[in-house]
Amino acid sequence: AQAAVISVGRNTYGHPHEDVLMLLQQKKITIFRTDLHGAVIIRSDGLGWTIDSQLSASQLTGEGL
Repeated sequence: AQAAVISVGRNTYGHPHEDVLMLLQQKKITIFRTDLHGAVIIRSDGLGWTIDSQLSASQLTGEGL
């Protein structure tokens, strides 16, 4: 499994760009955005990883980093 973490704040650049979001969605990459999910916490035990988000019950687990 793959995931993208996007730190979103006020900016005049239009980030995250819609093209980037569409590309990630097309590739079925799970997206965590700080404006939607709050703090994003990534943990690894050296074999796999988990991602937890503060504002959502979403959790993603990965194998074999």
